[in-house]
Amino acid sequence: MGAQFQPGQAKGFHRGKLRPIHAVIPFNIRGLINGIGGDQKFISYLDDLFTELNVGPIIAHDWHGNQPSGQNPWMYDYAHAPWKTQQVVRRIQTELYTDAPSGSPGNDDGGSLSSWYVWSVLGMYPITPGTADLALGSPLFPRAVVHSGNGTTITINGRGAAPDAPYVQELKVNGSAWPKSYLPSSLIERGGTLDFTLGTAPNMDWATGANAAPPSYSDGQKSTIAFTEPSRDFVMGHNDKKTVTVAAQNITNNPQEVTWRAEVPAGITMSSVSGTLRVPPAGVGADEIDVASGAGNGQYRIRIHTYAKNGQELSNVVLDVTVAG
Repeated sequence: MGAQFQPGQAKGFHRGKLRPIHAVIPFNIRGLINGIGGDQKFISYLDDLFTELNVGPIIAHDWHGNQPSGQNPWMYDYAHAPWKTQQVVRRIQTELYTDAPSGSPGNDDGGSLSSWYVWSVLGMYPITPGTADLALGSPLFPRAVVHSGNGTTITINGRGAAPDAPYVQELKVNGSAWPKSYLPSSLIERGGTLDFTLGTAPNMDWATGANAAPPSYSDGQKSTIAFTEPSRDFVMGHNDKKTVTVAAQNITNNPQEVTWRAEVPAGITMSSVSGTLRVPPAGVGADEIDVASGAGNGQYRIRIHTYAKNGQELSNVVLDVTVAG
């Protein structure tokens, strides 16, 4: 799984590459974060992505100027690091956008870049389609008033707002402290007032509590994702042996017990054809198995099935083995 992941890969992509779209799962973002390995690993992924902001189609960093994954800078909110969203969004605003006639950093594509900018300077972004979820950054202006189509008004006050003051120190929603990195849907439905207090240094305590992240929607989610290492296919010689890792990645916040069973074709043997994995929250459980080939050439397919403790079938894996002398 990991060995074949090439983050700068552009093959098979048009005007894009693998790394920026790796996180484009806008509904179950908590499942995505757990699947990557938890908050810190996800934060590291985003930090590396935003090392550079507009590097083109080959280098494995962000390419904001052409059909970007606009939600990516806001996903720090889901990993309980909202100050990093505030920082990266402000970098994009000030480093890539200007007030010149061609002030967007690339092809606006029907308004995608300009609309991203408008949302971002208001200090929020509609990250999950079909919901009223607005992930929070920080406003660039000391005051903005939004009149919605349903007749409501949202007033955004940014005390201390300045290009070099992207960090939220405090937020009040309709006069009450709001320690979360997203807005309540009631604000969209009925309107209201946001009072931000902003500063030049990050407040690493604001909106970092266990329930502070925006909602994720896990309907239909299974508890683990199975994978192998090597992933998908490999080549062996005659009467050869190779060690394969059979593993499961937990995408929940609870420990899981996963059993696996392999269907092995004639001509291939495995040192074990079944096992039980104990998988920690947002972690990996793995068995190492020896795969042995016979004396003849051929292509062989191993199917590995995984099951939850209650017998529910989870994800399955296929390994294609080529034996060649």
